Amino acid sequence: ERPRQRKGVLSLSYYQDDECEKITILDIDLDDPDLNADDPRIITFKGETYLTTLSHLRLVSSTDGVHFTDAGMPPITGNSSIEQFGIEDCRVVELDGTYYLTFTAAGRDGYGVGLISTRDWQNYERHGLILPTPNKDCSLFPKKIGKNYYCLHRPTGTSIGGNYIWMGQS
Repeated sequence: ERPRQRKGVLSLSYYQDDECEKITILDIDLDDPDLNADDPRIITFKGETYLTTLSHLRLVSSTDGVHFTDAGMPPITGNSSIEQFGIEDCRVVELDGTYYLTFTAAGRDGYGVGLISTRDWQNYERHGLILPTPNKDCSLFPKKIGKNYYCLHRPTGTSIGGNYIWMGQS
């Protein structure tokens, strides 16, 4: 999601409060000397870092992998300061009748990996961060190996990118 853009102004949105209940729209003149918009995804303004989009998750379905239908459920949005730019890049795995959603939590302090579970796609339980910043792109293995759960994740450093994939276990 991104606010409608106007000529000569960069508009971006983020959750202002730690509970992610109030969305703030920040309008910045493109010629403002305090704006660094070299990267169209991440900007710096007056020493603060912002993403240019506010992400969330929606449940959709498809029978052919090309055409999708919104399931009509409310979106899953950020709900803490580590998610003030939203949640994105979800991976889903089913284990013993429960669906586990790992996602990238995006906030001013970086990217971490959050976990949500559901059995019915109506009620969700949040488990907080399972991998701290700087991590993203986590995928749980679909079954335990021995007594442990495993995942693949991507530590990212201080900027977007990096070609690293790590394995974690619990």
